[in-house]
Parts: sequence; structure tokens; C-alpha cells
Amino acid sequence: MYDENLNMPEVFLNQDFIGVWDNVIQKDFCNFIIDIIDTSTQIVNRDNHYVQDQQLNLEAFNPKAAKHILDAVRLCLEEYVSWFPFLKEWNFHSSGCLLQKTIPTHGYHNFHSESGELTNASRTLVWSVYFNDVEQGETEFLYQKQRIKPVEGRVVIFPGSFTHLHRGNPPLNTKYIATGWLATNTIGAMNCIM
Repeated sequence: MYDENLNMPEVFLNQDFIGVWDNVIQKDFCNFIIDIIDTSTQIVNRDNHYVQDQQLNLEAFNPKAAKHILDAVRLCLEEYVSWFPFLKEWNFHSSGCLLQKTIPTHGYHNFHSESGELTNASRTLVWSVYFNDVEQGETEFLYQKQRIKPVEGRVVIFPGSFTHLHRGNPPLNTKYIATGWLATNTIGAMNCIM
């Protein structure tokens, strides 16, 4: 199994509304998640001209591991909302915990937002957790001219709207991440519910 403790987040970046924290998730949990992805028979392949990867909805198959990931995201979210106090008024809830495996040359090649359609308009923030160190394979932000390198145990949070168009660049070695959204709906309700 894995150690259920989380490390205190270490801020790596707080710039352009992009928050990056290192050493949040411990190595044994990262290896546990990689093993889940590599051995799953329920993984879904996405393969078209702009996105190629494999996904698994972790909440459906291992809710305890999904909760561990969301607990790590929550630790970082608490600091993120302290940087932007207006967000303290929002009721956040998670709308998914997807594991993704991206092999070399694959990725999400087009710049995109997460809240551009009516069905996903409540996606206020996006989060990602990296489970291994990767050469290239960065999360690239178009307007911010930022590339966030995948580092084992790293958590990233950023706005899901058109201001933060992003893509997943092709990695040189297999990349393992979890990703999801922090949706909002009611101002003034209890904060940080996942």
C-alpha cells in the first residue's frame, strides 16, 4: 500500500494565477497510482488528431486513492484561495478525478480551456497532480508563456477559463498524472467541499 500522510505543500510558483506546489504527494503513493494505471483493464483510450492518451476515472474504481489525491489538492487550494481572497466566498467541489497516462509523442496537442461549453461552465479551477518526473511533456500556457514541468509529487492549480489556454506537450518518457476540476456554484456557502 502507501503512507497515507501528505507532505506540507512547498510553493514552487505563484505567478499569473498559476499555483505550483512541490513534494505534496509521497513517492510510494505515486508508485501505487502508476501501478493502478499500468495494470487497469478499465482504461479508456483517447486517440484523435488533437489528443492521444489513456484515462481512468479513479473515483469509480478506487475511491480511497481518489480521496487521497483530492486531500492533497485541498491543501494546495487552501493556500491558493489565500492568495486571491475573493475565492474564499465560493463553494468549491470536485467534479472528477481522472488518471491519465501519456506515452512519448502523445499528449493534448491543442490549446484549450476547461469551461468553454455550457456543460462545463462551472469549472472555475483546474488541478493536476504529477506522479513521475518527465522529460518535456510540460503543461504549457499560451498567454502566460509558461511551461510547468512534470515533477513527481507536484500539484498545479489554475483558472479553467479562456485566460489560461493550455495544452499537454508530448513527453519523452511516459507521463502519469491525475487531473480534475474545482467547480463552483453558490457564493457564500461553506468553502472547499470536495
